[in-house]
Amino acid sequence: MHNAPHRDTTVVLLNWSRFPNVQRIVNSLCHELDDFLEGIIVWNNNPSQDVTKQDFAPNCRALLTIFNSPSNEFFKARYLACASTSSDYCFFQDDDFLVQPSVIRTMRASNTKLLSPIYLAPPHEAMTSRLRTVIVGETVHTSMAWLGYGSLVSKSAVLEFLELMNSLNMTEEEQKMADNYFSILKNELPEVWTVVPPMLTELGGGQAFTVGSDGDKRNAIHMLKAAAYLDNILKSGTPKSSFVHMLPEISHNPYVLRTPCANNTCLVEFSQARPSISGIQPRGAQDILNLEESQMNRVSVHWMENTLVKSLSHAVDGDLHSAFQSPVDVDLGDMLLFRLLGSLNSPKAITIHTEFTTAEVLVNSVWEISDDCLLWVSSIFSLKF
Repeated sequence: MHNAPHRDTTVVLLNWSRFPNVQRIVNSLCHELDDFLEGIIVWNNNPSQDVTKQDFAPNCRALLTIFNSPSNEFFKARYLACASTSSDYCFFQDDDFLVQPSVIRTMRASNTKLLSPIYLAPPHEAMTSRLRTVIVGETVHTSMAWLGYGSLVSKSAVLEFLELMNSLNMTEEEQKMADNYFSILKNELPEVWTVVPPMLTELGGGQAFTVGSDGDKRNAIHMLKAAAYLDNILKSGTPKSSFVHMLPEISHNPYVLRTPCANNTCLVEFSQARPSISGIQPRGAQDILNLEESQMNRVSVHWMENTLVKSLSHAVDGDLHSAFQSPVDVDLGDMLLFRLLGSLNSPKAITIHTEFTTAEVLVNSVWEISDDCLLWVSSIFSLKF
């Protein structure tokens, strides 16, 4: 169990065409995380609108920094904003989703040193990140993960990424589409947490940036450019920046599912001992989209339905009418992990509601408990009907 450090994180919130959403998000953050955040930066990418602190509730203004950009810097803006802070960490999000404050606490508490970014994603985006996972020997270990749903990154990684974009002489357009490059160029398997309501609530409104096939094509073009940059960097053997992991290590099982709990500072992980999908054998990062298509054509309807409709998030969303069902049948070596990251002032019990067949599996499983994830001792699982 861990408590997140206080006031070492700044939220960077982009505004374009949904300012009422921005006001709502800021109000939620400053009321629920005022003891946790160092500040909130609202970067206004809309030159036709002037945003001031007076547009927000009086009790939120002390945390706020407003930057009215003379031009739309698109996604690059979040990295520039983070680089300007004194915080060690930045939480990024766009203006079309509301992230439950307890989720942000869980993200920060889950890794006290935040060695790698954490990305939030609804089930369909988490699925595409998984299908795009490229592993080529000991050189390429990468995938694509979006930052706008909510992501926690270290300022040091942001500074390294900005340095990398400059050293690669990336065009202005490429730099503005920075989110398409960040996770791919990192060359590590992104830690993606699946989230559903109420952990992540779509707010809608305004004008979306990625719309229809034209938006998808633009994203694909920039993802492939990012992959080409990565392949060239690894082929040269000369790092352009410490941002790129030249000799990446698989820091976690690539088949692990993660989700934060609703309304609580806790994290649930389901780790599969074997892959549940397969596709072409990639030769480099530039096979990222071909690999996704290949794997998509091979997954079963059962796998797809459980991934999208019965994701791990539904195990801890607080709704007894929803449930998690694993994409494939459980196997020897699979692991279910509950990480309680908040303060525990009294003994806690974890209650699992399940059907009889799964209950039999749980009864015959090994249950252990730890306060540091290093030393584990046997625990007891009791079955009640």
